[in-house]
Amino acid sequence: MLYLSFGSNNNSEDFNSWFGKNRLENPLTRKIGTGLVPDYQPVFHYFSKGRGGGALDLKPCLGAPRPCEKRKVDDAGLKGIDPKAGVGSGCYQRVVVPVIDQHGVVHQSMTHLVCPDRRASSGFVPPASSYLECVEVGLREHGLDRSWLQACAAGEPCCWLERLFVYGTLMQHEPRFAALCQVEVPLSIEGLGVHGRLFDCGSYPGAVFSDEQESVITGECMHFSSIDSVLGHCDRVEGFTGFDSKSNLYLRTVLRLADDQLAWSYQLADTDGLNPIDGGDWRTYTRSK
Repeated sequence: MLYLSFGSNNNSEDFNSWFGKNRLENPLTRKIGTGLVPDYQPVFHYFSKGRGGGALDLKPCLGAPRPCEKRKVDDAGLKGIDPKAGVGSGCYQRVVVPVIDQHGVVHQSMTHLVCPDRRASSGFVPPASSYLECVEVGLREHGLDRSWLQACAAGEPCCWLERLFVYGTLMQHEPRFAALCQVEVPLSIEGLGVHGRLFDCGSYPGAVFSDEQESVITGECMHFSSIDSVLGHCDRVEGFTGFDSKSNLYLRTVLRLADDQLAWSYQLADTDGLNPIDGGDWRTYTRSK
């Protein structure tokens, strides 16, 4: 199974030191890459005696993807991580969370999150400087984004991904754009293309994103100030009911755009019986029908 590693667990020296002191075998030796945990925000809301301050956790937060390290672990390995996470003492518990890989595909991953009754009622516990440095070293070690860490350590909200890539009826001058603007008017709109295939779903299109260089979808990247409200609206429009749902019409995912920035978008859950749109441009296609 996949295991999501974050916080001090990304710091190899710190992680290996704990298992060495306790004469246990390190169960997380099989690194398989990085990913994003969608709709989770990092937070220091648990006091760790061992760390002398707040320890990092994740909490649900619509529109906040969190960079993470993915590893492979079996049942025996998972049991090996439990003692370090403090499962036996009721500090952390096993939780399954979604992880989006570099291709935009969603996988279910096991991790350890703080038990609800161990979270500080204030919602924030300042971390010790030594622990903060430990987390930062782990992020740097795996090439993960560190820009959020200082704000999080100060108890400030952070880490929303506020860009949305659209390619059909949500674009400017298309049927669903006006309703989107009633939720929030975009701060900016930029026309661009992403790799993938566009499909004809009747009165609207659907996309499947890929790394195929020869196939491009033409669309728009919109920047918002309140992406949580926008995604709540778009989830309903696109028939997305959750990352673990089997009844999604579209799947919400994260794209890496040509400027190396990230953006939310939606792709089809199923393309059976649908015809691809040559050229990948919905507006050009509809004008030619």
